[in-house]
Amino acid sequence: MCCAYMIRMADFAVLCTAMAEFAPQLRDTLSRGDIRRTVRAFHSVTRATEAQLDQFWLRAYRAGNQLGIGVCEVASDLLTLDAFTFRGMTRTLINTMQYSAGALAVMAPNVEGRATLQEFQNKLLVFNLFENVDTVLGLSPETDLNQLIARTAELDGFDAVWAMEGIGHYYTENVWETKGRPHGLLRAVEVPAKSLVALHAGMGLSLANRTLSPVGETASSLRSGLQRFVSLCRDNSREAYLGASYEALGLVARNLYPHLIARIDRELSGAGEQLADYFWHGVGRAIYFAPTNYVPLSSASVRIVEMTQREPPHQAGRSNALAGAIWALLLVNLRQPEVIENFLIHCEQVKFDEDAFANGVSSAAIIWGDSTDDAALLEALCRYQPRPGVFERWNNLVRVPCRGALKGDRSIGELFRYRCASRQAALAVTENPGAGISREIDRIVSQIVHTLSHKKAQKEPQKGTKEFF
Repeated sequence: MCCAYMIRMADFAVLCTAMAEFAPQLRDTLSRGDIRRTVRAFHSVTRATEAQLDQFWLRAYRAGNQLGIGVCEVASDLLTLDAFTFRGMTRTLINTMQYSAGALAVMAPNVEGRATLQEFQNKLLVFNLFENVDTVLGLSPETDLNQLIARTAELDGFDAVWAMEGIGHYYTENVWETKGRPHGLLRAVEVPAKSLVALHAGMGLSLANRTLSPVGETASSLRSGLQRFVSLCRDNSREAYLGASYEALGLVARNLYPHLIARIDRELSGAGEQLADYFWHGVGRAIYFAPTNYVPLSSASVRIVEMTQREPPHQAGRSNALAGAIWALLLVNLRQPEVIENFLIHCEQVKFDEDAFANGVSSAAIIWGDSTDDAALLEALCRYQPRPGVFERWNNLVRVPCRGALKGDRSIGELFRYRCASRQAALAVTENPGAGISREIDRIVSQIVHTLSHKKAQKEPQKGTKEFF
């Protein structure tokens, strides 16, 4: 016992030494009034310190670190000009929940509890980086796109990818507000190649919302809106990344306009260009991020898979929705493979298309490799050793697709849809009467958050020549 006590004291001394070395950096950043720089400084010292501690002090240190960073973030939020607006208060609430979940995850008594809370924190993190990228990076609407992109250098590689998607949306919205209909936003502009996937995805979200918001009850109104959306994507996207822009339609429709989903599917199914596939892939991504699936419960994993199989009316939609949801699962939780393992364990008794699941994993892995120079996270995922009971499924559905992902030759745009082996079987329509209720609940919650966070988007002027698919 005396020996164990001495070891604990030695670890405590290491912790104190690390914090003492960190103090001058903390003092300097605070003296400049930059609290967010202090938060990033916390992150840098965390990695160095954690390697020196045993499990007891490691968990205590991580919990305290999460709470400390959370206090800094909330303090930073309260000093912004919009702190007491609806958007500011929503942002503060998200930050509070995010870091509280992180602290609870560290101290949770079992692996399942830690993984569930960690996934909840990860979802809040990526949502905040996207939704509040202007506050996180201190952006100005007048800033040039390349200057906006350069600001992501302040973040680590993981956060930068999600912030980049937020920049794509933020920049496109600014163009709508100041210049009207966007033209050639990413088609010819010189930007870093690593930023293109996320920028197209973020731009697509803006284009989709702007074209769906004015859609009325008539079939001609929806058809005109979809034609306008496709035209905008073609006009502003690079050819190789067009699928990333198309896919955003499903995410926006599922989150904000679920009453349009069945009608959109009917319109797109005969439109060509695999538009329906991209659409349902986006719906799957939206299902993973649905407000009702944010709740940190073990049943959320099963619910996500079941929703991807229940909501689409045909097999092509189900396969794409599942691939889209798993695509999001992997990218959101890439730093914590145990979260993905936990997902597989909970879904052990659920039937789903394993090829679509593996497709979501491999596509996400390629996207990550195309969006960052940091291959360490993918390598760690491939090396991860799951619990014995899930080893075979992990190997077939995660490790093998991940290892083989970088050997593929599919274009980036193709990664935003699942390629069905049989189109005839895939388009066999079935009825799913229970799908509408959960979609409507998620729509209401998403609409509240969207309304609190942004001014209502202005309708695009109905001008110009007639557009076609």
